[in-house]
Amino acid sequence: MEDAQILFLFNARNEAAITESRRKFGPLISALPLRLPQSREDAEETENDTYWKVWNAVPPAQPLPLTPYFSAVCRRTALDRLRRRTRAKRGAGVYEESLSELEE
Repeated sequence: MEDAQILFLFNARNEAAITESRRKFGPLISALPLRLPQSREDAEETENDTYWKVWNAVPPAQPLPLTPYFSAVCRRTALDRLRRRTRAKRGAGVYEESLSELEE
């Protein structure tokens, strides 16, 4: 299916747009997150989040061609997920240790 037809399905809020997007962009969207240090589960969540974000963004946006748009959304989503995961690990327990050192 052509990009314009998929875009028409998105604009019509037809769920076939997701099916056709998976068929056309699935290999790209599933491979991009795996290039970052992510687990398989994170990569699958990134793929699902990508389709969800495109579903919510397309009625006002009219991106053609769709391949760069999908890859940009996927890359951004994967990086956001990676940042969230590593942010939670920053300073794990070091804060209390630093405070005890300052007491001395």
